[in-house]
Amino acid sequence: MAVGDWARATTPGKAMFGLAVFGTDTRQPATRSRMARRALVCQLAALSLGVATLGLGWLYCLAMAFGSNRCTVYDEWSRVIVLRAGARRGGDPSR
Repeated sequence: MAVGDWARATTPGKAMFGLAVFGTDTRQPATRSRMARRALVCQLAALSLGVATLGLGWLYCLAMAFGSNRCTVYDEWSRVIVLRAGARRGGDPSR
């Protein structure tokens, strides 16, 4: 994890593809605390769900990723959405 990139609401992989993380409630780039919660708490909970259900929890996670919102379960839990970095301008960041 590149904690330094959290200040810019991105990670090295997301930055390479021009993506950033936005809060669904604030419509602003995600704060460091939200990025930390997403990476450390929500992703760990999703991993635990998958392990505890012997892999069946991953079906739920996969369904979320290919659903109408196209976001991961930990994005939903932490109330963020991953978008192209310039997509927030001029409208709804969920599009």
